Amino acid sequence: MTKSVSAIRSLAPARTVSTTSRGSSSDSLGEIKSIVLAVLAEQREGALAIPDETMVKTVVAILTSFGIYDDDCKEMRADFQHLRRWRKSVEQVQSYTFKVVITLIVTGFVGAVWLGIKATLGK
Repeated sequence: MTKSVSAIRSLAPARTVSTTSRGSSSDSLGEIKSIVLAVLAEQREGALAIPDETMVKTVVAILTSFGIYDDDCKEMRADFQHLRRWRKSVEQVQSYTFKVVITLIVTGFVGAVWLGIKATLGK
C-alpha cells in the first residue's frame, strides 16, 4: 500500500521544469499539489475508504492506551462524576479561604487603626 517517493512522483504529470533565479523550480508547487492529490486518491481507494470505521478504531486505540476500556463505561462515568464533585468542592473551599483571608486582613487593618486612634486620643 505504501509507495516510495519515486513511485509517488511517477504519478505526477510530467512537465518541463524551469528554474527561478534562486535555483528552485517554479513548477514545484504544481508538482507537489499533483503528488498530494494522487496520494489522497489512493488513500480513498484503500483501507481508509471508510473514515468512520478508521476514526472509531483510532479513538478506541487511544483510549485503550490511556487505560479506558469500553466494558467499564459505568465505572468511568462514576469516576468522572466523583472528580467533578471533588473539583467543585475544592473550588468552593478556595473561594471561602480567599474571603476569610481578605476579612482577616481588613479586620487587622481596622483594629490597628482603632488602636492608633485610641492611643492618640488617650494621651
